[in-house]
Amino acid sequence: MVSNSVFRSMQTVEDTLVKALVTLETDHERTQSIAGFDWIVNIRLNAN
Repeated sequence: MVSNSVFRSMQTVEDTLVKALVTLETDHERTQSIAGFDWIVNIRLNAN
């Protein structure tokens, strides 16, 4: 995990961000643990 870091360039920031987002995308259990609250999971989506 990268936290409280200073990066040498915007490219390094982007590379680190992409790596973290890919981790969240592929680790369903972790993603659900930080975003799978009942009010989110059970929200009613209406197109009206």
